[in-house]
Amino acid sequence: MPSRNKYKTFVDGPIQDKPLTALPGVGEKLAARLTNADIPDAKALLGGFLRVQGDETRFFEWMREKCAANRRQADECYACLKEWTHRNIPKMHDLAYEQVTNIPCLQGPLSERLSNAGFRYAKDIFGLYLQQGEDQEKFTAWLVETHEANDHQAAQCFTFLQEWSGRQFRERNPLLAAGQGAGGQTTQKHRTFVNEPMGDKDVTHLPGIGQVTGRKMNDEGFKKVSSLKICIPLLISTSQGANIK
Repeated sequence: MPSRNKYKTFVDGPIQDKPLTALPGVGEKLAARLTNADIPDAKALLGGFLRVQGDETRFFEWMREKCAANRRQADECYACLKEWTHRNIPKMHDLAYEQVTNIPCLQGPLSERLSNAGFRYAKDIFGLYLQQGEDQEKFTAWLVETHEANDHQAAQCFTFLQEWSGRQFRERNPLLAAGQGAGGQTTQKHRTFVNEPMGDKDVTHLPGIGQVTGRKMNDEGFKKVSSLKICIPLLISTSQGANIK
């Protein structure tokens, strides 16, 4: 079993800027090997975990290939990343089943090329994004040179992943936690939405979406909040002109 203190410290806090050695099963030697394999921190290692769809056997094989980890080391690391994901990224389960076409600009022939290369789900792309250290130059070059995306598609995809990543990994904002807007105004609608299960809520339950915008969204096929999935910020802002803060 991994050190309970190390495990608890990791899963209870944000992953932002945590070193590899913060993970159970990863000591100095393993961390050095991972760094040499271009996996410099815990968030990049999380990217590898997502790339293998959170599969324990595939994660062990990936860790063995990248840093010659043994079964115990890989298992301890896997258990911690799995628990952290469960606790800290509540939408990750939905993300696992999202097709790459739900990421802006990844439609048509480009999505087919990505699927054929093993990137069938949004989770696969997000995992690579993290594994590359959220580096725009690396990510866009990979998408353009390896999968024949154009510059606009690559830039739009990176911007979306950057925004989504920021929403998942940033430390809890006290204004957001209190249900306040940018001007410090507390909104009952915000508190109600974030504190209750999504269920079958209509899109008008979202702060900033009134009846007029809601009807326009209904006309385009977006009747429930759940239908927006991971693309809520971009789908609303680009297709309806609404402004989500």
